[in-house]
Amino acid sequence: MVVKNLHLAAAGPYVRTLAVLAGIAAPFLVASNVAFQIQLIMLYATAALAMFICMEIAGEFMVGHVVVVAVAAYITAWFNVKGGVPPWWTLPLAIVAGAVAVLILGLPGIRLSGFYLALFSFFAVLIIPDITRLSRGVTGGEFGLSGVGKLSLFGTDLGTIGTYFLCLVVVVGAYLYTRNILRTTWGTRLMALRDSPQALQAAGVPLTSTKAIGYLLSSLPASVAGWLIVFVNGVVFPGLFSLSLVIVLLGAVVAAGRNMAGAVLVGTAIFAGYGQFVGPFSEWSRLGLGIVLLLVIIIAPSGLSALVGRRRFRRTGPADPDDAADGFLDDADEVPGEESAAGELGGPAGRTAGLVVEHVSKSFGGNLALDDVSCEFRPGRIVGLVGANGSGKTTLVNVMTGFLPADSGTVRLGEVALLGMAPAAIARQGLTRTFQIPQLVDDLTVRRNLEIGLLRRSSDSAAALLVGRNAALQRRRDAELQPVVDILRLAPSLLDKPAGALSLGMKRVIEIGRALATGATVFCLDEPAAGLDEAEIERLGRALRNVARAGRTVVLIEHHMRFVVEVCDDILILDRGRVQTWVPDVAQLDRLPDSLRTHMA
Repeated sequence: MVVKNLHLAAAGPYVRTLAVLAGIAAPFLVASNVAFQIQLIMLYATAALAMFICMEIAGEFMVGHVVVVAVAAYITAWFNVKGGVPPWWTLPLAIVAGAVAVLILGLPGIRLSGFYLALFSFFAVLIIPDITRLSRGVTGGEFGLSGVGKLSLFGTDLGTIGTYFLCLVVVVGAYLYTRNILRTTWGTRLMALRDSPQALQAAGVPLTSTKAIGYLLSSLPASVAGWLIVFVNGVVFPGLFSLSLVIVLLGAVVAAGRNMAGAVLVGTAIFAGYGQFVGPFSEWSRLGLGIVLLLVIIIAPSGLSALVGRRRFRRTGPADPDDAADGFLDDADEVPGEESAAGELGGPAGRTAGLVVEHVSKSFGGNLALDDVSCEFRPGRIVGLVGANGSGKTTLVNVMTGFLPADSGTVRLGEVALLGMAPAAIARQGLTRTFQIPQLVDDLTVRRNLEIGLLRRSSDSAAALLVGRNAALQRRRDAELQPVVDILRLAPSLLDKPAGALSLGMKRVIEIGRALATGATVFCLDEPAAGLDEAEIERLGRALRNVARAGRTVVLIEHHMRFVVEVCDDILILDRGRVQTWVPDVAQLDRLPDSLRTHMA
């Protein structure tokens, strides 16, 4: 079994090496017209990787990257033909123009997503011929712009072979660029945007800027592809950016699936290869592309990457169930500094201000969910927020953390008024939360899910795009996460497991870890003990007490009353949106209603 795993793990680099060697040898083994078609396929693959970053990594359903390619190409051709700008100097102009184009296309994504964003970006592709006709003086109309200069290097014309190898360098560079994004904090941030946007906001990361950066990251490969298409074709005209190209790029991305950049290259070879085989003007071009897309969806509905994942599972067999369940260190194992680790969490040092809620009301239609609620959560205390289902517990936390607007009242963290702020802004002030249904990115490891909590205070987001720095940056992130690992007593073997393989209870623990990693001063935990066994609940209680001793505030929504009584310092009971009882000391259990005391046995 181990030998099979090793062979499978080692296969990837060999396949990539063989693919590059085949690409290097191709221009010497095939006819010139075939080499030209291969160049176009490589540039289409570069553009498909741009769409892959936006759609599959960031989850933004934008299909308009053909527009980015077109804008970069026309800017390149115009400045070269009309302005006499040397070919290489047009590259930065194309990149800037592509970035502007993708931001304009992405404007609806600030408010819309999914189908509506796709519809707007697809409409932008359809009007490319109309725009070129309306601006003939600039774009050349139907005939386009011709007479572009020749690419040269150190004064020597690259020629056909040199241009081919430049295309190969570009597609390999785009692949490494995309693969590096997947492996760095920007991949973490974009995948959290895709799968857990609420968790991203609770970690203090705004969605709008994350979307904008995701669009910009995707524009770079598309812009470079548009720039080079001009010099490969020697002319730029509207027919290069037709609906067929949209189908090729979209088909390649759909065929690839999630989180495997190499599968995009395979998908492009399938779709673009077919398009080049039948010819762009063939009556079978679009129909055939549609049929190929249908076949790919039937064979691999979740993409080639998922198909590869299933084959790996069949070859290696299921994981050891005992290994999958071992998430905590044994109680006998000592963790040096476990009790003091909470004091090493990042965040606003020295801030121990309490959270004050005054006269907060919230209604949904005619139903009053919160009715003039006032309470205070003091530093260094664990407060149990309890009550029957529908009593307003989660609504109160949603209002305090900005996920719901209040109808009236105030919420203050120290001297800072929080109502009216976005959830990410509130999290940056030091108030974060977990969710009733854990918000994790199943495709990421436990380690990288914990790192989401570091994103708002991490300074390596831009530098992480530089290949070769990943190891050093990862060591720094591991050091920042170590206090969280110590507090929760997480086993090292757990950190590299995919979050999707965890039990519901362990997912809740990892979500708490992500909240701790933010370095917040107030933590609102929504039913953290649900799904945990008694030993795990005891460990969780010990971790929360350590956090409180470090001056943090913990607000605990929980139905497990025995756990509440054992771990909480104060208890706040809500009933039909009102504060029914405030127990400032758990020793005063006689103040608990009988309906709650019956759950303590």
